[in-house]
Amino acid sequence: RTSNKVGRVTSIKQAKSLLRDMIESNAFELSMAAIILYNAVCVIMETDIKAAGEDVPTWLEISMIAVTGIYIVDLLLRLWVYRWPFFQSGWNIFDFVVVGADVVSFILQPLTKVSFSVSVLRVLRLGRLLRFVEIFPFMQELVVMVHLMIAAFRTILWGSFLIAVVLVLWSIVAVERLNPLMHELAAAGKFDDCERCERAFSSVFQSTLTFFQQIIAGDSWGTVSVVLMEVYPWTGLIFMGTVFTVGLGLLNLVLVVVVDKATEARKENEKAVLHAKAASFEKATRRLRLICDGLDRDGSNELTKEELTQGMVDNEEFRQVMRLMDIGAEDMNVVFAILDEDQSGTVTKEEFVSQLYKMKSQDSHSTLLFIKGYVNELRHKVAEQLRFLKDDLMLKVDSGNERMEQLL
Repeated sequence: RTSNKVGRVTSIKQAKSLLRDMIESNAFELSMAAIILYNAVCVIMETDIKAAGEDVPTWLEISMIAVTGIYIVDLLLRLWVYRWPFFQSGWNIFDFVVVGADVVSFILQPLTKVSFSVSVLRVLRLGRLLRFVEIFPFMQELVVMVHLMIAAFRTILWGSFLIAVVLVLWSIVAVERLNPLMHELAAAGKFDDCERCERAFSSVFQSTLTFFQQIIAGDSWGTVSVVLMEVYPWTGLIFMGTVFTVGLGLLNLVLVVVVDKATEARKENEKAVLHAKAASFEKATRRLRLICDGLDRDGSNELTKEELTQGMVDNEEFRQVMRLMDIGAEDMNVVFAILDEDQSGTVTKEEFVSQLYKMKSQDSHSTLLFIKGYVNELRHKVAEQLRFLKDDLMLKVDSGNERMEQLL
């Protein structure tokens, strides 16, 4: 029973490892990206068909359901493989919320007999494409811009809130001081060609909308404000105060903070790149560790030079990994000498895997290691030659001493 239980646990671990490799592979990520793009086309078609008042085709509804099913399977696989660490990734949380909202809408629609429009939620799935661009090296600039945009979003949000508060304060002043003047100008026929001008400052909401239109959007200054300042020059104090505090002050302040946050985000992005490299390193080491398990024929958890040399002959996958690292069969002696510093004749699998991928990921480190290996090899050969010469010289000295003794 114990052996069966251990076997089941081992099988589950192996299945998780295989699934993890599958869902982290570029092929799987590209497949999901293609499905999301297809889903985006379906959402566009569905939206246009509903806007035209036509019935959605059956094939399109089936496609939407099938795509949702694929999303659910993908989500469940990731949850089973990663467990709680799944929720440590922002992209995973985003996927969980979007897919969960879509599933809830499908469940509530037949139960409540109310037609829910979930197209907006489905459009959010396009945001999942942003995580797939990271697998393309030529899209690194886009990845950086997306990260900077996300980092600046909170600053823009709070900046917009502050601008809205200041605009409301100025709007209260404008309603009290400018609204009566606007009615006088409208009665005098100054706004015959402008239907909205008379109520531009009739309420706090209308006044805020007017200031936003003029300062933020840069529209209708000549239609409302210039006419008012020409007749009542003192009103320029209100308009100039609004421009200075909002247009020149807060907008530039928000820009400065956004740039500052972008700089911080760039530094964080560098940390994220290092983290991604570490994750890639971990994935690669897991694969090479499995290969080394096959090379360790005696099960000692250590590799000998003979096992590695034989692996270059028998194991095609190991040979390909070595070839990618520009390590041939003739270099294996040097590689083993580099790793076997204590000259014990064996190296642990863990040490072999970690050192190999350091050599692959750090070209300068790899060069130095090879130089060190060749120097050590030369040192050992020189030491052997010196010992041989010493022994030979001692023999000759002893032989000379014996002859001298015989002559004497």
